[in-house]
Amino acid sequence: MKFTLIICTYNRPKPLLQLLLSVQEQTLYPNEILIIDGSENNETETILKQNPFEKVNYFLVSSQDRGLTRQRNFGIERVVIESEIVCFLDDDTVLEHNYFEEIIKTYAKFLKL
Repeated sequence: MKFTLIICTYNRPKPLLQLLLSVQEQTLYPNEILIIDGSENNETETILKQNPFEKVNYFLVSSQDRGLTRQRNFGIERVVIESEIVCFLDDDTVLEHNYFEEIIKTYAKFLKL
């Protein structure tokens, strides 16, 4: 089952890095990760260049697309069509190693996939 992770962030590159490190340790890795950055500086982009992760697409949004709802909508518009599930996480979250595996199991169970 293909799934996309969307992470909206604003001026919090270090917590975002911690989240991405926990995503990297997952038993099931997202098919794509979209980072939607509303920051007014380039610190997030810099930390992502210094710490590359698989399947990450980074977007720095303009001021008119800033804000959680707008950034989420911006991300949704860029999800690959093959994705069956879209997950949103806050940039200051740290995941247990089997987080995505358990979520996908739940979808499969209740959607009979």
